[in-house]
Amino acid sequence: MKLKELNTPFEKKRMLAYGRDGNTAVRRYIEVQRITGNLYKSRTEIVGWGYEQCRLYLFFPGCPAGLDLGHLSFFGERTVEDMEQDYTANGLDSPEHFIETTDRQAADGGFIGNTLIEFVKGWSPKKAEEYAAIRQSRLDELENRRALEAAKRLEERKKQEERTKQEKEERKASLLGWGDTMPELQLNRALAVLSKQYRYDGTVKTRRRHVIDCVGEGYRPEYWESRKEYRLVRHEDSALISYPITKTEYAFALYLCNERISQNA
Repeated sequence: MKLKELNTPFEKKRMLAYGRDGNTAVRRYIEVQRITGNLYKSRTEIVGWGYEQCRLYLFFPGCPAGLDLGHLSFFGERTVEDMEQDYTANGLDSPEHFIETTDRQAADGGFIGNTLIEFVKGWSPKKAEEYAAIRQSRLDELENRRALEAAKRLEERKKQEERTKQEKEERKASLLGWGDTMPELQLNRALAVLSKQYRYDGTVKTRRRHVIDCVGEGYRPEYWESRKEYRLVRHEDSALISYPITKTEYAFALYLCNERISQNA
């Protein structure tokens, strides 16, 4: 017989479910229909793509409330006979078998929820206390693990911040004091320009290195108004040696020249 062909009457029974916080076990009256033995189902509902589903509930006689077992999908394809087999195989046919099944699941690390604990408390308070202790132990273990992971992340973040700070100081230091008072954005732009590599007289080096070398060899920065060009210039006898440079290189070279003059003064 298909589940949708069941004609047993619906009746209201108190069932355990989770409250709005998703953690607290609450009792609600639900209209349910018996499938077999202690297994019940709710009224069906239409969900996505137009198929039907319902919720399953377990209710043992003499217990104050039943247990919500979750959704049953593909409702239209299920038969009462299939449900009877699953019902017995999963230890839902008696409180004793339910305990045996739950013990095995707990030993394998299975989830123990508050609704299950409240359900078992209805006929075996001692066993419910045992499950509650297992649950709390796992929660404590999880909290400790999360605390350790949080501490590890914090330590990694501190190390990363320290590395970033050190890299920033090294980048500033590479400009020999020129970038010490620059805002971060301006410093990054200047470094982006000066870190580019080019070939100078057969040697590949960065603009920064080239400017430092040239200033050390006596070159001076100039702006040629007639050509709208920035240049590094050195007068050698009657010859004029120069390299075209960017505005950033010009400002860097001017700083180096002024710094050298100040140190020699």
